[in-house]
Amino acid sequence: MPETARRDELEEMIYREAEALLAKNPNWVTFYRETFGPTGIVRRTFGSPEALARFERTETCAKIQQMLTSLRRKSADRAPEHDHTKIVTVRIPRSIHDALRREAYDYQTSMNKLCISKLLRLIDPELIPTDRAEDDSRFESMEPASTTDSSPVETPPPETQESPAPQGGST
Repeated sequence: MPETARRDELEEMIYREAEALLAKNPNWVTFYRETFGPTGIVRRTFGSPEALARFERTETCAKIQQMLTSLRRKSADRAPEHDHTKIVTVRIPRSIHDALRREAYDYQTSMNKLCISKLLRLIDPELIPTDRAEDDSRFESMEPASTTDSSPVETPPPETQESPAPQGGST
């Protein structure tokens, strides 16, 4: 079977599973976890970074992103009680912060909701700077990544133990 036909079949299977999940009316966090999350159908199906990046540029992926957005519009941005909220601190230049604040105001939303929306957006892997010089030089030369790289950069698995939410302080 040609590679493109196989990819089309996989995309169709993912789309059908996303539709079936959407029909159950889950909260948006559950939908995200089951579709795009680390153990979701998309990452299980397209395991390599290259295959995942290729899928993220498809119309199928865009349609599933629209499903996710519709669920976010219907519900509060709070995670369900069984899915603990985590805090991420990001250091950004003041100009970016000011631009985000203005954008949130323009969209009549909170900075938190805007940032979550931006984090859920898919991004071209070539637009992400790496911490490894050889990876940067590969992207600068615009050559495809080698699938036989003996030292891939691995993302550590998520923590298995939940840490308690910080007490007091302001957000």
